[in-house]
Amino acid sequence: MAFNYTGKATYNYSKQVHTINTYQVDTGTVRDTLYNTNSAGFISHTPSLSITPKFGHFNLNPNINLGANNYFRKMIRTYNAEDSTTTEEFQRGFFTEYFYSTGIGVSTTLYGIADSRRHLFGLIDPNTFGVKAVRHTYKPSVNFNYTPDFSTDKHNFYGRYFNEERQREEKYSFFDKEGGTHASSSLQKRLSYSDRHTFEIKKQGKDTLPDVNMELLIVTLSL
Repeated sequence: MAFNYTGKATYNYSKQVHTINTYQVDTGTVRDTLYNTNSAGFISHTPSLSITPKFGHFNLNPNINLGANNYFRKMIRTYNAEDSTTTEEFQRGFFTEYFYSTGIGVSTTLYGIADSRRHLFGLIDPNTFGVKAVRHTYKPSVNFNYTPDFSTDKHNFYGRYFNEERQREEKYSFFDKEGGTHASSSLQKRLSYSDRHTFEIKKQGKDTLPDVNMELLIVTLSL
């Protein structure tokens, strides 16, 4: 069993200067400027738990990944039908967003050996080529991962507005401007497969030297 926890606090501050007017006076050039400041911050918590029990020749790897963010403001986006633009306002407070994903993996290792007793493909004796034995190691792995949809109303992590120009509903995270990893906005299910093939030979050692193992080829596949 393995348990990990990572915590991080992030704060960003930016300041922009815009010149809105420039004019000349006796003493030189005068510029009217506008200052825009923005600050964003959050605290993230990322625990994870995994175990690797073994059942016969199979290894199981169930896992769960959790995450939570604490924010100090929340964005509300409003659609303006007159010019098809959006405006953003921020509510100050203490807000928590959480998310998780889970999955399971199954893997095993299979061996195939050809030597003087067990011929390659049932026909070819490896000793014909000066090789004592050939070994093929096959390691397949199947994984399934699941992430829920956290954009539903019951979670209250996402807002919506109807975009009249595009004639569709737009979805946005209340904490999109704060940075970090956010709760998933859609249901995700993923099944993947991978394997690794290793081909090795064993050659007779010269005189009194021990036999020599040589790795010939490694082939990997992912789907």
